[in-house]
Amino acid sequence: MSKFTSSIYDLVKGIRAFKELASEFKELYPEVSSIISSFSNKSSVTADDIRKAISFAVNKIMNDPYIVLGVRKDDPPELVEAVYKLKAKFYHPDNSRTGNKDKFIAVKEAYNKIKSGV
Repeated sequence: MSKFTSSIYDLVKGIRAFKELASEFKELYPEVSSIISSFSNKSSVTADDIRKAISFAVNKIMNDPYIVLGVRKDDPPELVEAVYKLKAKFYHPDNSRTGNKDKFIAVKEAYNKIKSGV
């Protein structure tokens, strides 16, 4: 397989993977669904279009506090708090084995958003 054929194959594979991912989240993120629809209306989709769409979707998904904490919107507050405490302890910067300041801050911010109802 030539480099060109391999690149085209990877691009098509990426489009399919992105469409599958987007379909799972289209109820949560209508913007992702509109990006996918715009692909169908185009005669050709460039790698830059795909890169922008994937970047947009990943940012949307990773900024969702429920996804960051790993809980569902209909989970009881007690469970959300328990998951928060476990993750906060796991990622706490003072934890020498698993400490990760960035993830600790992300978990803390996600919990605060959920708790405040934002």
